[in-house]
Amino acid sequence: MQRAAQPASWEEAAEQLQSLKGEEFPYFSAADWLDLARQKWRDEAGKPVPDTAKGLFRWSNLADYDNRQPSMWSEFALLKNRMVLLIRGEFSSLVTSEISKKTAAHHPGLEIILAKGQGHFPQLERGHLTDQILDFLLRE
Repeated sequence: MQRAAQPASWEEAAEQLQSLKGEEFPYFSAADWLDLARQKWRDEAGKPVPDTAKGLFRWSNLADYDNRQPSMWSEFALLKNRMVLLIRGEFSSLVTSEISKKTAAHHPGLEIILAKGQGHFPQLERGHLTDQILDFLLRE
């Protein structure tokens, strides 16, 4: 897995995100991509700079993405007495409909919200997602 180059401008940052995630967010406009870029990077003298703590994703350099990952169902089972909400982007290539159904089979009380027209890491401020999340959180 190769990391993308640091963008030199905000326009380049937006283009970079669109080239990486365009298939998962097909309804995003140029303004949406620019907004997403401003969420991912911070502004320093008018240019995007990384906005994550150094070492935060160090573990990802150690992961073996070419081979099957270990199952986490035993850890997930610890949540059996808790309300669990899964927000799945309609076009997510990581949390697919099949994976959502399998997850629900492991936790009968799981609630799934579909973020229509979005991919992995759905933008929660779009559509009625915040209302649905709030409804879930206010339940007893």
